[in-house]
Amino acid sequence: EVRFATAPHENRASNTAVTVRHANGTTPVTVNQKMAGPIDGRWVSLGTFNFAAGQTYTVEVDAAKANGNAHIDAIHVLPAP
Repeated sequence: EVRFATAPHENRASNTAVTVRHANGTTPVTVNQKMAGPIDGRWVSLGTFNFAAGQTYTVEVDAAKANGNAHIDAIHVLPAP
């Protein structure tokens, strides 16, 4: 599972564009940074993905069309159960 950290504020974007590049391709996700993350009030799950050992993958944030400030605090990668 890949999680995105965010803290709510009224000046933040409600449409922060995030793309996860993983072993099976790319997955776009929109994060509302005006709201607290549903996991511990901080984290938003971007989904569960496959990653192959020895390969490079990315989580990209594109603020070009954001309707407010896009903040990038942290990414957390957790093993799937």
